[in-house]
Amino acid sequence: MSDKLVFEGISRGVFSEVMRTKAWEGGYDSKLSQTTYVIDPDTNELWDIKIVAEVAGKIAKSPMRKGFQTHEAEDVAKNLGFPYLKFRDRKSRELGVRGFDPEELYDAHEVFYPDGTSRRFENGEHADFAINAVGDEETPSFKERRVARLHTAWERRGVNTRKVKEIRGLTCEGCGLNAEVHFGRKIALSCIEAHHLKPVAEMPVEGRHADPDDFAVLCATCHRIIHRLESPDDLEGLRAVVKGVRDLHTLFSKNKSG
Repeated sequence: MSDKLVFEGISRGVFSEVMRTKAWEGGYDSKLSQTTYVIDPDTNELWDIKIVAEVAGKIAKSPMRKGFQTHEAEDVAKNLGFPYLKFRDRKSRELGVRGFDPEELYDAHEVFYPDGTSRRFENGEHADFAINAVGDEETPSFKERRVARLHTAWERRGVNTRKVKEIRGLTCEGCGLNAEVHFGRKIALSCIEAHHLKPVAEMPVEGRHADPDDFAVLCATCHRIIHRLESPDDLEGLRAVVKGVRDLHTLFSKNKSG
């Protein structure tokens, strides 16, 4: 085996560029790691470590050897000073280049930090910093980002959101989308999200668990909309927004057909 690093020549800047620009959308050859995800320290997003490493190698004109292993990509991330998250069990996950299902983070995993330390999270726990609180469709203010991150981290702490969905079902309480009917149960569990209805100011002190009865189930679009409203418990306001959009669509369709 060669004494050279598999990704010798890759810089931290190139590694960051791949995550920032999602450069893998141009294609990649490696199989997904299914266990390990590099954490972008600027955005707190998770990306499949093998795909990021492969594409970074291509950009840096320092391609990896064929068939490189996940642990080799982990070494590169560690050498470049990037934290990464590694699951205990290997399986196909809706994370990284395949999307972002926060419920994956309830599986046991360990986060490895650049200073050489690590922290384990057992089943039902998760690392708050690995949660993406807002979408990419706009750039919110600092206050909006902070409030959204606090609210999202809290609504996922100490509560098994799968149980919330079992209790409340898989129909969006904002727009009425029955995700299970349209997409099947497996996809519906990923695209329907549990949203806590209490305002940030009324959240319990650190260490207390949320009550599943205080949740609503929303599709991803409605979940983002309600986080833009003045109060996160304003389901009626959310439904009014949805109705307004539908009314405009109906009016547009009638004018177009007429």
